[in-house]
Amino acid sequence: MNAVEEFKKVLPTLLKGYDKKDVLNGDEVGLYWEQSGKRTLLQQGTDPAGSKVSKKRITVFIVAAMDGHMEQMIVINQYSKPRAFSRIHYDTNKLPACMQWKATPKGWMNSTIFKEWLLYLNTTIETQKRNVLLFLDNFSGHECGFELAKEHLTHVRVEWLPPNCTSLLQPIDQGIGNALKIRYRKYLHEHMSKMIFIDKHPMEGVDMLRACVWLGRVWNSLHNTSTVSRCFEKAGFRFESDNEIIPDLISDVVNHDEQDILDQEVLIAGPPAVVDADQVLEMIELFDAKENQVRNAEEQDDSGAKPEIEINEEQVDLELGSRPISTKEAMLRLSELEKYFEHKGMDDEVAWVISVQDKILERVQANLIQPSIDVYLLKKNNEN
Repeated sequence: MNAVEEFKKVLPTLLKGYDKKDVLNGDEVGLYWEQSGKRTLLQQGTDPAGSKVSKKRITVFIVAAMDGHMEQMIVINQYSKPRAFSRIHYDTNKLPACMQWKATPKGWMNSTIFKEWLLYLNTTIETQKRNVLLFLDNFSGHECGFELAKEHLTHVRVEWLPPNCTSLLQPIDQGIGNALKIRYRKYLHEHMSKMIFIDKHPMEGVDMLRACVWLGRVWNSLHNTSTVSRCFEKAGFRFESDNEIIPDLISDVVNHDEQDILDQEVLIAGPPAVVDADQVLEMIELFDAKENQVRNAEEQDDSGAKPEIEINEEQVDLELGSRPISTKEAMLRLSELEKYFEHKGMDDEVAWVISVQDKILERVQANLIQPSIDVYLLKKNNEN
């Protein structure tokens, strides 16, 4: 604790001459991108069914500024070209602009990657005619990478946090890394809910490419937010001009700010107008009817028969009215449409489809009555 207090005493002196936007902290966060959670509800006296927890892991190097600004993050994996990237022809430049893709044998940060990043940061800051102060822990990859790059760091000053004190002094460890994991898991759980709703395996469609897309959206939700700046305050980063800190403001950084996830749909822009789910379902059904009719005509053409290309839209409308579309069927087709837009790189359309899915699920959930845990467990016990 003495080292922590001594560092906090000299910290205002180190920060002198820098703006909040120029005080940075960088650290790695391990993310098990296929893990939905390790806890569940279980009736007393019963044994849980055996299952294996996914160990697929990526390393995310996060860099945040004292004013809430987030620098470009680095995602490190074991493979330079994961199989899921075939959809973007292994072009990592098509990943979200807020991330760089790197690969190492163990999927961890090393001195080579860190050196390259330091030089990249220095070049970026130099073009902006700024000077930054970067706080790092004494991880060997950081120290060796800095030694390799320090002669070229003209606009980046590095300060090292005291050993064994990062849990108290490093802003990333005060809640930024945890906020990233919580918000990422929110997207994973939403996807699993949609898959369960349409009678598919919960993890179907979860791959490295989709994980990167979710990480990009999480980065956008954290960028320039109070979550980041409060974590710096909680770690003791203050200027001499900052006379007071409101204790309630920084007492529970993550819990306070994570309410934004529930109050705002921060990552889904959606269409500018209100989505009418019934109208969307009719459009999907009409599209399928026309597509099937054209496909049948093409098959007849291949077999030598005379094709009938004309489509009677009035007849299609009558068929739509006679056979209502189930919610599961609609969600299934929307899921396929989402995959199509993702494959084509149409991000705005993907966001629109997700917003429609959320509208449908909200309407379904509004008509459901949540049973108490006792009623639920009694029902499960009777089934067994």
